[in-house]
Amino acid sequence: MTFRFFLFECFVLSFCLALLGQTDAKPDGLSTSGSSTKVTVQQIELKTASESATAHVFTPTGSGELAAVVLSHSEVVSPEGTVSLLPLAKTIAAAGAAVIVLDRPLYWEEPSKETVNRQGGEILKAAERWLLSHDPVDGNRYAFVGCAYDSGVEPFRLQRLPYDHKRIHNPTQVHIGEHANGDNTNALFRPDGQLGIAQYLQRRLSLQKISNLDN
Repeated sequence: MTFRFFLFECFVLSFCLALLGQTDAKPDGLSTSGSSTKVTVQQIELKTASESATAHVFTPTGSGELAAVVLSHSEVVSPEGTVSLLPLAKTIAAAGAAVIVLDRPLYWEEPSKETVNRQGGEILKAAERWLLSHDPVDGNRYAFVGCAYDSGVEPFRLQRLPYDHKRIHNPTQVHIGEHANGDNTNALFRPDGQLGIAQYLQRRLSLQKISNLDN
């Protein structure tokens, strides 16, 4: 299921409520989220045969299977400014999901850099593999927040996660960095927009209630 109409969905909801890669992990410690759940934050290094990248991993404390979320980029850069997606990742983690975020910028409204956003498909797959192998995740509660990437097989053939269809079923996809779904990306520049995405994932992945965005 895609997330093309989350702004409309959030408006209706408010009205009704009356208003496999090799890695080296380096723990950054515990960070208190917007809820009472503590989130473990790690920085890891992902490696493939052709590239490497840093990723941030957010995991809630506790036991039991977790939802799994992959974010393709850690920040969005536009001519008007830059916004971090790490608060969004921490918010989702505090609600009961293991979240991995590739440490790289997503360029928005810069046509000359549009192809840059589509690079790094193998690293995205490595991030997914890492998450599935290091945390007890539920393959029926998986979401990919990101843009399509170059398959590397055929020109102009784009793909999106998930890659491991044996373990992942009925995935949720939130398309960002794509002009066909521009409202999603524009919403990331507003705290209420990121909160709307987090609450959408809360409903889709059966997470704990999310009332505000982590800082």
